[in-house]
Amino acid sequence: MNALDSLLGTDPETQLAIYLNDHRAGAEGAEALANRSARANADNAVGAYLGGQFLTELRDDRALLEALRERLGVRPNLAKQCATRAAEFVGRAKLNGAVTGPTPLGRVLELEALIAGVVAKRQLWLTATTLPDADAGLFEERIARADDQVDRLQELHRWAAGEAFAGSG
Repeated sequence: MNALDSLLGTDPETQLAIYLNDHRAGAEGAEALANRSARANADNAVGAYLGGQFLTELRDDRALLEALRERLGVRPNLAKQCATRAAEFVGRAKLNGAVTGPTPLGRVLELEALIAGVVAKRQLWLTATTLPDADAGLFEERIARADDQVDRLQELHRWAAGEAFAGSG
């Protein structure tokens, strides 16, 4: 590594810090979205899964990410965390066919966002297996958990899409 790499932030340590902080911000956004969606879907299977097992696992995964960041000496990037929370808040205002309240389309879009987030989280755990002194077994367990989460979210998405678009076309 040379001084220019360090100055530009292209050295491996800086790149890893950016990577982990991006995932940390994404984890916070996913948790906020899952919380909101669970409340909006309290009367169906989406709400039951998101508000129960899924949120518990998200919090557990975020704690592991925090421990990994601390072990590697990566400081939090509060600006990214705040920006993610703001983006999640703004996302509530998206046009979903209703002036207020949740809609079937909103449920479909929220599940798609959560699926994308879990796929990204799976890649984080896969990347973590390559880090020095990595507990590969632990990260392999998290990869399997992410695969299970994607499967479950996709099942719920199929149901939600059927509810949202039944009778169209």
